[in-house]
Amino acid sequence: MDETIYYIAASIVLGIVSYLLWSQNTPISYLSVAMTALLFWITVKKVFDYVSTGIGGPE
Repeated sequence: MDETIYYIAASIVLGIVSYLLWSQNTPISYLSVAMTALLFWITVKKVFDYVSTGIGGPE
């Protein structure tokens, strides 16, 4: 679960960054949003895997 916390934090930070870039309407904002969506999907998958394997996860 330790690394999952880092993924969650990274997706929150990337979400904020991409929101700020999106409000500037720059071409890089599309890349930023795509990266955020990908990281968010990985995070959700990791959390789901963690929950499905039970508390403590696979040792």
